[in-house]
Amino acid sequence: FDLTDRAAIVTGGSQGFGKAIALALAGQGANVAVVAREPEVVTVGRERPHESVTPVVEEIRAIGSRAIGITADVREQEQVDSMVADTMDAFGRIDILINVVGGSWGETFRAGPMMELTEHDLLEAYRVNVVTMFQCSTAIQPIMQKQGRGSIVNIASVAGQSPSVDSPAYGAAKAGVINMTLSM
Repeated sequence: FDLTDRAAIVTGGSQGFGKAIALALAGQGANVAVVAREPEVVTVGRERPHESVTPVVEEIRAIGSRAIGITADVREQEQVDSMVADTMDAFGRIDILINVVGGSWGETFRAGPMMELTEHDLLEAYRVNVVTMFQCSTAIQPIMQKQGRGSIVNIASVAGQSPSVDSPAYGAAKAGVINMTLSM
């Protein structure tokens, strides 16, 4: 398929699934805004670094597509709004949004069996997995509606479809992503 001259945003685009998706979109001709938080080491549970957007942007440009790197925490609405404005300034349009941001644990919450979690862990899992997707989607939807087209893809997990003894907060959050996606 050909995505020449289409503009995409990939949240969580500096590593893992997000990086692979950003590179695949660029490989099909899309211009890509790669979005991720500041590089940092996260040490809740297991060590998980947040990588810089710069290497992915450079790989996309080497493919021959246009790319910008945006450092933003999409848990914060003001930063989502800036992400959208920066992408519009760079590309003049937004045709594709890929909501990759999420996780089963992070620096603000833990994973584990239900009786080891707190209300805070559950709420933060929901915030990172569902609220980020909601905020990004609702910020971009008016642009897509005005353009007359656009695609929003939300990354969920099989954890949202079946119980998980070790990650009930994550499973509940991903079930929320699945349900909200169907509702969208």
